[in-house]
Amino acid sequence: MESRHPGNCGKLRQVAQHAAERRILCREIDFAHLVHPQSGAPSPQDRENMRKVQVVKVLLVDDSEAIRESFGALLATAPGVEVVGCAEDVASALAAIASTRPDLIVLDARLRGLDKGIDVLRHVRQNYSDIQVIVLSAFSWASMRKRHMDAGAVAYFDKSTEFSQARDWIVALSSARSIKASTDRS
Repeated sequence: MESRHPGNCGKLRQVAQHAAERRILCREIDFAHLVHPQSGAPSPQDRENMRKVQVVKVLLVDDSEAIRESFGALLATAPGVEVVGCAEDVASALAAIASTRPDLIVLDARLRGLDKGIDVLRHVRQNYSDIQVIVLSAFSWASMRKRHMDAGAVAYFDKSTEFSQARDWIVALSSARSIKASTDRS
């Protein structure tokens, strides 16, 4: 797990390892060996659907270790989502983006020291058009939301009231990718 989670992820590595051991993280692997708790084994259709899950690789960029750990733990239970790294400032975020090539970045508006999340957002928009960015921040005023959305964020969530909505948005992204991938294969 160490190489999959660069940056300062703290307990997130342990949570992700535990989730992986319990097969909570859904990757494009053969799930045929999983046992359903009530029926004994998944149906062939369930196994086929599980194989089609398209993983959304997520990079968490937040200066708060507690937020990285708690949101990472929340995402570890989400189907089709894998946290591939963490960062707490602009420099570590840019390094993690280059090394992990995430599909999605969950970004705080204010980072370690004087760093600003919008600098990461602008870098991503200029250099990685295929990476989506959502903002998860305690700064919820309208001007801050507008500034980040205008800079290229696809969504903006308030940490204090929209934590679960941010997770649900990411799960919906994973589901949409899985549906698109299954229709592309047809």
